[in-house]
Amino acid sequence: MSRLVEGQRALVVGVANKRSIAWSIARALDAHGARVALTYQNERTERDVRRLAEDLSGDTPVVPLDVQDDAQIDSAFEAATTQFLADDPKLVNFRYFFTRKVTFVKEAHAFVLLPGGFGTLDEAFELLTLVQTGKSVPAPIVLLDVP
Repeated sequence: MSRLVEGQRALVVGVANKRSIAWSIARALDAHGARVALTYQNERTERDVRRLAEDLSGDTPVVPLDVQDDAQIDSAFEAATTQFLADDPKLVNFRYFFTRKVTFVKEAHAFVLLPGGFGTLDEAFELLTLVQTGKSVPAPIVLLDVP
């Protein structure tokens, strides 16, 4: 198997169980050589996500992330940074979420949008608007739904 993302690191958000699309993406990234970190939304999903993390190669960080809680968003990125990216010279810290989001859109080569709540919908329309108005370089945007 080719190692397309060998040495890269990925934070996969949205893993709930072995049937979630985000879990399939995490497995594929791991199979192609990336080091993967996972997040879970609440105590109910934590046990399942930790069990899934054991199936990935290496030591997989698992951090809490409820996207409806701003403090937990900051905490998750800080935990992922200290556990996962501390030695990466490309690490950049942002004070404001909007700045982080715009930089992410600017630097990404493709986007995969998974089913979610109003936050996901907001992100999707913002991304589509940036591309449509020419404020962002055109990139593949994939919309996935539950099969």
